[in-house]
Amino acid sequence: MTKYKELQQAQKDAAKSWYDFRERSWRYYFKFIGGLIDYCAIPDAHLTYLKWNLESGEDRRYTEAEGGSKYTLPGALEFDEEGGFWHLGVSITLSEPGHFPVRWVSFLLCINEIEGKPVVRIGLDGKGQTLDMDDEGQRGALYESIVNQWLKMFAEPRKRKAKTLGFSISSE
Repeated sequence: MTKYKELQQAQKDAAKSWYDFRERSWRYYFKFIGGLIDYCAIPDAHLTYLKWNLESGEDRRYTEAEGGSKYTLPGALEFDEEGGFWHLGVSITLSEPGHFPVRWVSFLLCINEIEGKPVVRIGLDGKGQTLDMDDEGQRGALYESIVNQWLKMFAEPRKRKAKTLGFSISSE
């Protein structure tokens, strides 16, 4: 094999490896979000995916699609090359359509893969935990933890400590 052919093969292998990793990551997100929707019985119209603007620090934002559009789950995912995690903002509208103020909860879901296993982190500073996406008990425990964080935030609305974990509540 010539060096040129070796380079071509290396590029093809790297592209396939990246594509396979991206596809597995998407499946992790679909499984996790689908389970959360079922666990909480979230109506489809009340779930919005938020996309990271690729900025860091004070300029970091997770926003809805513009012009009344909605991101698909894969369309909202962004990969953080520095941190190695995929990022997805998730917003759940709690008020019924047409009711004001609009009330919602949101969180940041980050997923990576280490040694072939998904690692899930809630928020930028959350602790990553290996999660068997096929184990409903493991996923259910994490869903319950997320819901409990929201309930705690509603019970203590003036305390914002939970925001550092990637959770937010609002009334607009």
